[in-house]
Amino acid sequence: GNGSAGAPDGEAFLEKGASLRGWQKRLEAEIARLRKGGHADGDPAVAELNLQCGALAEQITRLIDDFRAGGERAN
Repeated sequence: GNGSAGAPDGEAFLEKGASLRGWQKRLEAEIARLRKGGHADGDPAVAELNLQCGALAEQITRLIDDFRAGGERAN
């Protein structure tokens, strides 16, 4: 650990961030595939994937905020 409870260390931050971003990219690719196949944004499958992408974006933002807060506590 880095001595600050709850704050991710740099390696853990990068691993989790890369994992979340990877999932987000896969969902974005699936949305593009569905749209290319004629599905509209109002289609339930596309809408669900858009919600999941939004949730991942929020998780990434929280991860970055937590990491920054941990760095500020350490300084």
